[in-house]
Amino acid sequence: MISIKEIENSIKKVFGSTKIYDTDSVYEAIGGTENLKLVISLNKMFIEDISIIHNKLIFIVDSGKTKIIKDSFLYLYELNCQYSTVEFVDLQDFETKLKDKFKGKKFGNNLNNLSKFIKSPSVYVNEWFEKNDVRELSVFEVRYEPKVSMIGCKFLTFDFDININNGTIIPLNILHENGVFTFNFKINEENISVEKSNLSSIEEVIGNTLKNNL
Repeated sequence: MISIKEIENSIKKVFGSTKIYDTDSVYEAIGGTENLKLVISLNKMFIEDISIIHNKLIFIVDSGKTKIIKDSFLYLYELNCQYSTVEFVDLQDFETKLKDKFKGKKFGNNLNNLSKFIKSPSVYVNEWFEKNDVRELSVFEVRYEPKVSMIGCKFLTFDFDININNGTIIPLNILHENGVFTFNFKINEENISVEKSNLSSIEEVIGNTLKNNL
């Protein structure tokens, strides 16, 4: 059986040159068995020219926390808590398949769209402003810093600070609940919420909301 240490070393090998804002891991009990789940959380990753806002890797391990029980892992495929199972035959195969899933951006549309947005958020919103002839507003910076690392995907929220015209900070929180994405803005002490079924138009939602409320 493959040891947890070998798995951890392989993950470091695959993501060796990757800029990762935050990582964390935790062991969770599995009902009806002594085995455990090893959950590894990865936040705000930049792999070469690819950005990934958040993901989790899950392995089934022994109660002694020394080796994996199954030659497979789960990774977060979509923001609705949908995971995908990947089987492997040895460490080399594990590394190949892990690299393929992440560098190939083999995730759901919403996770990919939000991940793409964090790569150049101010550029995307400013391009929307220009395209829609909004001249009085400009996004100077959009900051995203994950606040909670190890949290269940049902409770995930994504918090941004949008700097408008290099002076006004607009907090934005995006959460997913019951199949709906809610964009929660705070503008001039007023809470403004916009609901969307998907994340295909993030810059449009942000641009429209700022245009109509500033």
